[in-house]
Amino acid sequence: MTVPRAGANAQQTTRQELPAYNRWLYGWFMWYVRGYLRRHFHAVRLLKAGDAAHTPDLRDQPVLIYTNHPGWWDPLIFLAVAQRLFPDRLNYGPIDAAALGKYSFLESIGFLGIE
Repeated sequence: MTVPRAGANAQQTTRQELPAYNRWLYGWFMWYVRGYLRRHFHAVRLLKAGDAAHTPDLRDQPVLIYTNHPGWWDPLIFLAVAQRLFPDRLNYGPIDAAALGKYSFLESIGFLGIE
């Protein structure tokens, strides 16, 4: 993640380290999320997800999953999709900074607070 340096123009940035990632806590949280999504959603489907011809090989590439609107469900859906498609990767995602302040453990499982 990069952030602009104070007094710098938009093209000058400083690298900021990501928070430590707790894999055990992430595993527990994903167990909870899978059950939570099962109770609240009939299904989550991805267009052409099972079609190998339309699935690029992204093992060595960065991947960004996004939607066109923010919502409470988005981070949970992103986590479930990322874990399913990219189980060996550390997954990070945005969340409202106020929510991160309220649930600080989320920072150790890949959530990054945004204003």
